[in-house]
Amino acid sequence: MSHSRSLLFIGATGYIGGTILSSLTDSSQAATGDLSITAVVRKESQAKLLKEKGIQAVVLSGGLDDTKGLTELARQHDIVLNGATGFHGSSARAFIEGLAQRREASDTEVFYIHLSGTSNLSVGGVSGRGGELRTFSDNEDGIYEYEVEREASDPYRQRTSDVTVVETGEKLGVRTYIIMPPLVWGTGTGLFHRVSHQIPELIQNAAQSKQLEYISPGTSTLGHVHVTDLAALFKTVLINAIKNPSLPAGRKGFFFANTGSHAWLEVAQRLAKAGNELGHLKSPVPVGVSLTEIAAKLYDGDEVQAERVHASSSSSVAVKSYELGWTPVKTEEDWQAYGVEAFRTTLG
Repeated sequence: MSHSRSLLFIGATGYIGGTILSSLTDSSQAATGDLSITAVVRKESQAKLLKEKGIQAVVLSGGLDDTKGLTELARQHDIVLNGATGFHGSSARAFIEGLAQRREASDTEVFYIHLSGTSNLSVGGVSGRGGELRTFSDNEDGIYEYEVEREASDPYRQRTSDVTVVETGEKLGVRTYIIMPPLVWGTGTGLFHRVSHQIPELIQNAAQSKQLEYISPGTSTLGHVHVTDLAALFKTVLINAIKNPSLPAGRKGFFFANTGSHAWLEVAQRLAKAGNELGHLKSPVPVGVSLTEIAAKLYDGDEVQAERVHASSSSSVAVKSYELGWTPVKTEEDWQAYGVEAFRTTLG
């Protein structure tokens, strides 16, 4: 990594993306090499703040929908790291197309890193949507093939984007890497949004309902990872992909980010206890409600999405991630103690 490499960063203003960016910019040059990072944002005010912190920024007011602009920006860089969203397939394609043009014009080694999620592999705990729960390892083949199979009968935008990333990368000869976290928790370290989604959503609903509600029976299980540990995995994959152009990519380029697992009932019990101790809730006991009720309150009646977010199971094992040198630091005790912090950061 002795020569300078340029990286286009997507997601600087987000919860996960902002934390990844802070991890990269806080790193020593020895860790990331001579890496020039430029963040894409939608507003001049965002660019101004980033530049004040010493981070190069470029404004693209159309954001991820400006695929022509994204392709042009990607064409000017060696690497694109998309920490914004896995739900926007056309922008992912645009990034990869731009990187392919970069390689053709300069004979430079290029690659793309993409944020996704294990909800792509999940099954519904209430409806059974998705069929039998399977355990996946990132050290084994079959993740991409499973996603293609699921897409045929159960299209889901984040999964659709994964398929697009792999297929476009293979077609154009661009290395692609997909990082699939489970539930992401903890306070972020970015300059903009620092609060996660799933757990704060339950807390906000609890503040309105005066009780901590979960989708009954709460037996669905999935993994979790602290946002700073997830950011560390992105950095680990980035460093290894720069060092080793032969690092398996495409359909072999998936990485999981699990550091533990939980059932939704356990989360609800912990949050209810914390909310009660802080005086936000009258009872330390959570209340099980129907999928229909939570969907109506939080997702405009969309039961499929409500179940994906709050009542689905996924099972993924991070093997390759650790083999690359990923060393998450948050412990199970940190996760267990998160309830109080979650209430404080969500409700103030």
